[in-house]
Amino acid sequence: MAPEGTTITVTPQPQPGYRLKNISYISKDHGTGYLYHVEGSESYTVTLPPSQITLHAEFEQITYENHTHEDETVFSPCTDPGVLSGSGSYYLIGDTELTASSLASGTLNICLMGHKLTITDDNFTVAQGAILSVYDETGKGIVTGKTIRAEGTFNLYNGDLKGFTSGAVSVGSGGVFNVYGGGIIDNTSSAHGAGVSVASGGSLNIHGDVTIHMNSRIDSQSNTADDNVYLEQGAVVNIVGELSEESVIGVTVADTEHLPCTVTSVLNGKAVARNFLSDDDAYFMEYSSADDTVKLSSPFVLSFDANGGTGEMPADSVKDEKYFLPGCDFTPPAGKAFCGWRINDRIYQPGDPFIATSNQSATAYAVWDNLYTVTVNETQNGTVTASAQIAKEGDVITLDVTPADRYAIGSVSADGTQLTPHDGVYSFTMPDHDVTVSADFIKIGYFAYHSISLQGDIGLNFYLELTEAEIAGGAEVDFSWTVNGIEKTHSVTLTAADKTDIGYKATVPVAVAEMTYDVSATLTLNGNEVDTDVYSVKRYADKILSDDFRDTFLEKHNEATYQNLIALVKAMLNYGAKAQINFERNTDYLADEDIDYKMPKVTAAMITTEASNMESGLDDYGLQYAGSTIVYLTKTSIRHYYAVTYQAAFDAVKDDITFNGEKVGYREKDGKIYFELKNVAAADLDTPYTLRIGNSSYNYCVLDYVRDCLNAPNAPYATKQLVSATYWYNQAANAYFGR
Repeated sequence: MAPEGTTITVTPQPQPGYRLKNISYISKDHGTGYLYHVEGSESYTVTLPPSQITLHAEFEQITYENHTHEDETVFSPCTDPGVLSGSGSYYLIGDTELTASSLASGTLNICLMGHKLTITDDNFTVAQGAILSVYDETGKGIVTGKTIRAEGTFNLYNGDLKGFTSGAVSVGSGGVFNVYGGGIIDNTSSAHGAGVSVASGGSLNIHGDVTIHMNSRIDSQSNTADDNVYLEQGAVVNIVGELSEESVIGVTVADTEHLPCTVTSVLNGKAVARNFLSDDDAYFMEYSSADDTVKLSSPFVLSFDANGGTGEMPADSVKDEKYFLPGCDFTPPAGKAFCGWRINDRIYQPGDPFIATSNQSATAYAVWDNLYTVTVNETQNGTVTASAQIAKEGDVITLDVTPADRYAIGSVSADGTQLTPHDGVYSFTMPDHDVTVSADFIKIGYFAYHSISLQGDIGLNFYLELTEAEIAGGAEVDFSWTVNGIEKTHSVTLTAADKTDIGYKATVPVAVAEMTYDVSATLTLNGNEVDTDVYSVKRYADKILSDDFRDTFLEKHNEATYQNLIALVKAMLNYGAKAQINFERNTDYLADEDIDYKMPKVTAAMITTEASNMESGLDDYGLQYAGSTIVYLTKTSIRHYYAVTYQAAFDAVKDDITFNGEKVGYREKDGKIYFELKNVAAADLDTPYTLRIGNSSYNYCVLDYVRDCLNAPNAPYATKQLVSATYWYNQAANAYFGR
C-alpha cells in the first residue's frame, strides 16, 4: 500500500514472443486512466489517486509475416527447427537448436529476434556456393556452439557470436566472412583463431562497427592467451566500412615467419590502425600511406636517458603505431624540474602520442627546466592555497579558494591579472618568473530562497540560512508593506521547528488583493538588524511559470502534476487581479498581467454545495440571523452575523459556541455580533464548516457565498467577477492537491 500522491513505476514483462499492447488502470472514483511512459525505457509511471486502483496490461503476439529487411528478404516464423537445414528466411520465436551438419547449397537467412541459436554439430559448414546470413532486430541475439566453417559465404548483420568452444568462425581458402555489425566475443579454442581464423586465400570483410575481442586460446595446461583474429600468411582482411573508436579487433599471427601480414582499408587507414591491437605483443602495427595498409612488423624499442638526473627507467617495446609517452621516474637535478622528453630533436610531454616506425629504436632524453615560487598574499574572511609553492614555466597551478562562513569569493588574481574560474576552479599557467596570488571575499546575505504556500491562506515564504547558535540567540523577521498609504506589518520569531532542507522558513500571510505588493523582510539577530530582503507573491508565481522552473520541477514530478500546478498558479493570479479591482488595490499592476488566462463563466447552478438554513432554531438562543460574508482583505475568512434579540437566552449558550469543532468567541460590528472562521485554504473553499449554537448546527462554505452573490441581481459586476475567480481558484486547487 502506498499513500495518495505517490508516484509508482511499473515495468511490464511480456512472455517470449509477445509485446505490450497497452497498459491502463481502473479506479473506483476516477474511472479508467493511462500510465505515463518513461522515455528511453520499458517502464511506466502512475500517480496514485485517493482510491485503490487496478492495473490492466494487454499483450499481443509478435508476428513478422510481413516484415521486410532492407535487402527485401521476407521472414517467416521458425516453428520447426528442421527447416534451418536448407534454403529459406526465418525468424526465431524462441531459443532454437540448429542440428544440421552443413548448409550444402542455397541461401539461408535467420533473424534471431533476441533469441539464442545453438549449433549442435561439431563442425557446421557453409559449403562452397552456399550463403548463410544472420540478422538480429534487438541487438540481444546470440549464436553459439562449437564452430562455423565458412567455405562459402557467411554474413553477420547483427547479434553476437558468443560461447563457441572451437573458435567462432573458421574461414577456409576461398571462403568469405562478411561482418556488418554485432560482436565476436567470449569464444575459446584449443588452436589459433578463437574468434576468427582466416586461411590463406580466405577473406574477412568488415563493413561497419564490430568488436572482435576477449576471445581466448586455451592450451593443454589450461593457460589462456588472447587470440581474436588469426591470420595465415596470404589471408586478406578488408575494411569496407568506417570504424568508430569503440570497434576493437585483436590480431594474432603464429610466428615471425608469417610477418608481415597486411590489413587493407578502402577508407581511412590511420583510423583503422587505431582499432587493431596486437594479441601476443609480438609485433608492431604500422600504417603505410603508399598503399593504405596496416602492416604487422617487429616491435619498436624506446629507451630513456636521465640526461643529468638520477635513477633508471626500463625501455619500452612499442607494438602500436601510436605510442603514448610515460611520465618521468628520474630524480631531477637540484633546482630543476622535469619538463618533457626529447626524441630526435623534438620535445614531447607525458601522454603525448609518438608515431613510431618499425624496425627502429630511439632514445627519449629527459629535459629539465628552472623552478619559480608561488606566493599567496594574506587574506581576510577566507583562505587561498596553491597546488604548488615551487613550479616550472608552463606548469598549471590550481588554487583552492575557500570563503569563510557568510562570505563569497569576490575576486582572485595572479600578479594583478584577475582569474576566471572554469567549472568552479581557479588556475593559471606558470610564467618564467615568480608569481604572487591575491584574493578578496565579500559578505553574503542571510535570505536565500522564496516560495508561496497555498495549503492555508496565501503565504509568502522567506528562507534564511542561519546557524543553530543564531537561532538560539534570538532571530526575528519583521515584515512590512504599504497598501493605499497604510503600512501593514507582521512578525515571526524563528525557532528550531522552522528549519527546512533549504533554510529556516518565515511566512507572512498575504491577502488575495495584495499579491503584487512588495513585502519587505528585515532580519534581527540578538537585537541587531543584519539583513533585509524584498519579494512578492506575484514574483514567485511568475517564476513558477518560467521554463527554468519547469525543468527543475519535472526532475521530481510528472507532467500531469506540473500542468495542474500551472493551472493553479494562473487561477490564483486571476483571483488576485479580480480582488485588486474589487477592493481597489494597486490596480496599475494587476496580478494576472502578462498571463495567458481567460476565466470561464461561472453560474450558480455549477455550485453543488448546500448550506444549512441559517435562520432555523435561533429563537431559542436569543439570536436572529443577519447574513454571511467572506473576508478577502486579511486571511480568507467566513463570517456569520446575528442580531441579539434576547440577551439572557444568548448568554446561556454563548460560552459553548463552536466553529469547525473549536470554541469561538464573537465580536461586535455595527450593532451586530459575528462569529468568524479564519484562514480557509484554497482547496477547502468548497468545504462546509459547522457553526454549532446550543443543540443546533449550521453548515456553510465559501462557495455558498459565491452562489449567493451570483444569484444576487444587485451585486456589483466586480464582486461577481471576484467570486467567479474564487470558484475557479478552488477548482484548480482541488485538482493540484488531489481533492
